[in-house]
Amino acid sequence: VPNPHPVIAGLAPSILPAGSAAFTLVVNGTGFVNGAVVRWNGADRQTNYVSATSLTAQIAASDLAVPGTATVAVFNPEPGGGTSNQITFIIANPVTNVSAASFAGGMFAPESIVAAFGNRLATGVEVAQTTPLPTNLGGTSLTIRDSFGAERLSPIFFVSPTQINYLIPAGAAPGDAIVTVTSGDGSISIEKMLISTVAPALFSADASGQGVATGSILRVKQDGTQIFEPVAVFDPSIQKFVPVPVDLSNQSDRIFLILYGSGIRHRSSLSSVVVTIGGLDMPALYAGPTPGFEGLDQLNIELMQTLIGRGEIEVMLTVDGITANKVKLTVK
Repeated sequence: VPNPHPVIAGLAPSILPAGSAAFTLVVNGTGFVNGAVVRWNGADRQTNYVSATSLTAQIAASDLAVPGTATVAVFNPEPGGGTSNQITFIIANPVTNVSAASFAGGMFAPESIVAAFGNRLATGVEVAQTTPLPTNLGGTSLTIRDSFGAERLSPIFFVSPTQINYLIPAGAAPGDAIVTVTSGDGSISIEKMLISTVAPALFSADASGQGVATGSILRVKQDGTQIFEPVAVFDPSIQKFVPVPVDLSNQSDRIFLILYGSGIRHRSSLSSVVVTIGGLDMPALYAGPTPGFEGLDQLNIELMQTLIGRGEIEVMLTVDGITANKVKLTVK
């Protein structure tokens, strides 16, 4: 009895970033026989027969060294048999995603702000000019496929050939996800990421995720007058941000620290937000979205006079047990 002619229906996975480790490719289709061989760019690969509709093949890291594409086919031996149709496997450009606030990678929350770094991410430089944010900017789009397999387009702030700033789409399910960037010239970049309900991160004044915090002081006088004061200013003589010491000496004033971050808004409760300043826990009066700014969250904390004279101190944030990057504050 002659062997059937094999037909490939799909690959799993069908795309990986260049530089990935060796992996097992699953080939799904029909007409596979024991002795069938998977061919990668025409070269035989070690193949395991699973069933008439499934084969696995070992793909080496060297096969994924350079961005581009590879062809995958299945060969059934004689009698009959023959070579199947070819399916394209994409070897994508790698891309690195980090929090735009902390510059830490790995875990991201829905509606948080992310910075992606790579090559050939866009064909030019574009900044979003509309609200709500566009999902295609300068021909570049970005999708998140979550742990349930749902794909959503991400709102985009900014694109350039080497960087994109974007939002994790609302509704992205917790768990492993894949981010895919498609440039206007057809270049594809991908990376795996972990979606979490919260992924707290704080902005710093110099946009490094370290040093003096991004924020302000709200001073409420006894008569109800409100005065906003900076916690950092840019010193042109040294070309860096320097702290502005907070004055807590007037006992009749109420002093509120406003901090800015991302990945905080989906906290389970306000009590799950723990702010420690100079080693002292201080309750957050508000922890949620900043009105008018997509993806930006804020924290409102009333400062205690016990901080007087402490000088430079650390600000630590924990939300639902997940700790953010540390930033600094200076108190007279």
